[in-house]
Amino acid sequence: PCPGLVELIETVPMPTGAIRELLEPVVNDLRTKNADVIVLGCTHYPFVAPVISSLAGPGVSVIETGQPVARQLNARLQAEGLLNPQLESQDEIDRVSFFTTGNPQEFRLKLCSLLGDQWATAQVQQLEA
Repeated sequence: PCPGLVELIETVPMPTGAIRELLEPVVNDLRTKNADVIVLGCTHYPFVAPVISSLAGPGVSVIETGQPVARQLNARLQAEGLLNPQLESQDEIDRVSFFTTGNPQEFRLKLCSLLGDQWATAQVQQLEA
């Protein structure tokens, strides 16, 4: 765990220097304990995986679990005949709806900052907290 990291990742623009400062003692502690693998256990952490890798050094593997889980889900859906045909990227974006209890405009800024400007037209709806 790294308290405060998610909030920094969600800051627009992402403050890489502050993220590095926050992560440095956490990663150094893992290195002093001879960790040779770091598993990223939060959906936000892949966005800072390069920073974690650079702090950990070449002898430490950084594993992000989202991609393998997505590949396994894809394989299972395909095996059951439940996988939708692949669509053009803008069609995919138009089919996605996001729901937030926060400010929709701020959410859209964070979305574009993390995933790219093509998500600027994504549907974002506010829910009651």
